[in-house]
Parts: sequence; structure tokens; C-alpha cells
Amino acid sequence: MKSVLTVGLLTLAVAVLSAQNTKKPLVPGPDSGAASDKEILDAEQAFRDATFNGDANAMEHLLRLDFMKVDIDGKVWTKRDLPPAPKNPPKAKPVLNAFKVRTYGDLAIVTGGETWPGPPSATYRFIHIWMKSEGHWELSINQITQVKGSAPKLPSKARTSPAAKT
Repeated sequence: MKSVLTVGLLTLAVAVLSAQNTKKPLVPGPDSGAASDKEILDAEQAFRDATFNGDANAMEHLLRLDFMKVDIDGKVWTKRDLPPAPKNPPKAKPVLNAFKVRTYGDLAIVTGGETWPGPPSATYRFIHIWMKSEGHWELSINQITQVKGSAPKLPSKARTSPAAKT
């Protein structure tokens, strides 16, 4: 419950800090543009490369000290308790789609989707919140959700619980 409250408060804080006032729609800041978008896209690529390659040094540089991840099961991870990268990372990388970058001064929000090739294949949506600190972008929040129905369904026999057989 505490982690849900924390995520909710962080989301609210981002919205409040980013809005000019309550009567105007949330719009990118004056420095939003191709240059800042390219910096964010470069940071996103560095994050993906570090994740797939298990590069702890790159992750140390890319993740804020107060980094928080909410995984597909709702588990909350901090920078210090992230699990190590798998020893045998998947050979196929996900295909990205619906990728959008929104910058608001020293804060950027990246949303998108990714489809992992199978078998089994699955589709996810993500949101990354980046903050610029000392001239470079650091990932503050990473939240990922599996798109319902995107994972392969088990055969009906495998879905039957032991209790149903009695």
C-alpha cells in the first residue's frame, strides 16, 4: 500500500510541477525541441543497452540515486536492490512502438510500448521519467505494464487447477 501511495504522490508531483497553472493544458517547456529530445533518446538507448548487456557501470551513471522501478507484478525496486542482469540475456531485443518524448525543462517523460518476440511473445507499455542533473539525464522512475492478452494462453488442461480435478 505504501508503494502505491508513493507512486501516486510522485505522479501527482510531476503533474503539479509541470503544469503552468490549472487553466492551461500541460505543454512542453520552452526548451523542448529536437536537441533535448535527442538527448533523451540517447539516454533511453544507453539505458536499454546497459540493461541488455548487464553493464553495472553504465547503470550507475544512468539511474538517479532515488531511482524507483515498478515492475509488471507491481513490485517496487530501488536502485540498490535491482536484481543483477541475467547471465544469458535474450538474444532478440524488443521492438519499440508508440514512442513519445515530452520535455518540461529539466524533466522528461517518455512513454512507449515494446513487443518481445516469441515464443512466448508479449507486449508491454512503459513510462520513464528522466531528470537532468549536472548536465546529463538520469532515469528517476521506470514503470512497466504487460498489455492484457498479449502473452500466449496456456492449453486448457494446463490452466485447470488441481482442486478442479476432484
